[in-house]
Amino acid sequence: RLVVTANLKISNLDDAIMRPGRLSKIFEVPALEVFKANSLYRKLTDSEESPFEKDTILAEVYEKAYKKDNGKSKKIKKALGFQS
Repeated sequence: RLVVTANLKISNLDDAIMRPGRLSKIFEVPALEVFKANSLYRKLTDSEESPFEKDTILAEVYEKAYKKDNGKSKKIKKALGFQS
């Protein structure tokens, strides 16, 4: 099995990827609402800070949290990537 991710709208993906039989499932993950983005950020960083003022994609929340602690947090590292 292969998981493919992209930070593009489905309409912007190459036609070759979208041909029938290439992908078995497509999940579109919308941006997190401001409240949810800030809640996740606070959970990841153990802070009371709410840095987001608009809907934000998940990758940006994790990136900001990761940068806040210079990549030292085991909580953030554990949450990123695939786990076996």
